[in-house]
Amino acid sequence: MTDLQLYLAIGVPIAFNALGFALLSTLLSARINDVQSRVTELRTDMGSRFEHLEKLFDAKLSLVERVLDARLKSLDER
Repeated sequence: MTDLQLYLAIGVPIAFNALGFALLSTLLSARINDVQSRVTELRTDMGSRFEHLEKLFDAKLSLVERVLDARLKSLDER
């Protein structure tokens, strides 16, 4: 076995593994970024939903307060 064959036998698998690792890390990084952007989008969506529910709850609570006030006023008049 010549020196060139030895260098190729050692170097080619190392280079192939390095290339595979670089490709894998690039794909994994892209996937992580996609997941992170999706989580951010869902967090924003959940925030807007909670704000909507809070407004709806306030409106319903206001209605209940008005009904109770009217009933209490009618009881006070009796």
